[in-house]
Amino acid sequence: MKTNHLFIIPICALMLASCGGNKAPKEQEAQAPTFAPKQQETVVTKRPASRKVDSVLAFVGQVKLNIMLPEGLPENSKNVLHNKMVAMTSVNGVGSVDASPILCVIPTFAEMNHDITATVPAKHKIKYDFNVWVANLETGEVFASAQQDLLGIGDSEELALGNAMSAISPNDNKWQEMLKTAQDRIIEFYNTNGDRLIKEAQGYIGVNDYTKAMLILNNIPMACGEVYDRALEVKNNALDQYFQNDAEYLISKMKAYLALPRDDENGFSYDFLAVYAMVPPNSKAKAEADALYAEYVKSLDETAKKNLEKQQREWEAEQKRLDREAEIRLVEAQSAAQMQAEQNAHELAMYKEQMAAEVAIQGQQQLLEKYKKDASYNKLGRIWKLFYIGRE
Repeated sequence: MKTNHLFIIPICALMLASCGGNKAPKEQEAQAPTFAPKQQETVVTKRPASRKVDSVLAFVGQVKLNIMLPEGLPENSKNVLHNKMVAMTSVNGVGSVDASPILCVIPTFAEMNHDITATVPAKHKIKYDFNVWVANLETGEVFASAQQDLLGIGDSEELALGNAMSAISPNDNKWQEMLKTAQDRIIEFYNTNGDRLIKEAQGYIGVNDYTKAMLILNNIPMACGEVYDRALEVKNNALDQYFQNDAEYLISKMKAYLALPRDDENGFSYDFLAVYAMVPPNSKAKAEADALYAEYVKSLDETAKKNLEKQQREWEAEQKRLDREAEIRLVEAQSAAQMQAEQNAHELAMYKEQMAAEVAIQGQQQLLEKYKKDASYNKLGRIWKLFYIGRE
């Protein structure tokens, strides 16, 4: 019996040694590649946890929204935010530079927390509550909204704000889903309230308040079908009536100024010219206005005529310059939106690569651990392998 006990003791000792043998030597561990979770987590979690790697939500833009930026932003931050919002609304075509001032997409920033770091130099670390609203400014109705927490760090509050804005991704499905919801609700609103709104516009037309009438009628989306068609008919009739009424009034003013003493010895009448410029070119009274203008020009002396021709050329040149500037601004806005879309696509590709790298590193780590255990197992004798429990 003593012999058997003595035999079992070394067996147990060897079994314990073999269980501990699956741990590689310190020198071998030091040379093995390791996965640093904290470091890798920092890289991966730069993206919001809720970020989707799916394709951007696509829908047909059937409403046009005007962008209304918050007041008091620094000029650089204002430009950055404007470009972000143009890119956000142009993804599916719900933004427009000539959209109605009533239906608006409104970004807002609220400062949630403001810290000064203990670093040298000290930096501003500010957390913002960023919201985007789609609303009807006339009725105050909010059709949809979406929110994102932003963190900005910079040497100044302005730089921290700009840093926070850079994290806004216009292509994020969160924004596109919100815009689609807003569009659907806007169409539903006008389909439900279209008849009432058209009657309200007709009431304004009846008292010659065409501005308010057009503000109502111009906002009804084409997607509303029959409601839009009725609104378009009322609007066209109102415009014809407006141009006719306004033109007749302007003609009477031109005749009055033409009969009054002129402003200088050359025969100029600046009030007459100002009224003539206001006559709608497609009105029925335009021919009569042109005849009065020709009569006015004949009454000028030669020097005044030349001056008038010079002013006309200068005015036309100025109009062309303004048209060119408007075209340049439009091209710049479209270019900024395209650049933002390309940047977002690049960031998404980088994010996918980072996730793939993380998976690869984790796989390598698992293979390495398995290799260590297999190596320890292979070193054992045939008898000890029966008692080895470290191998997977």
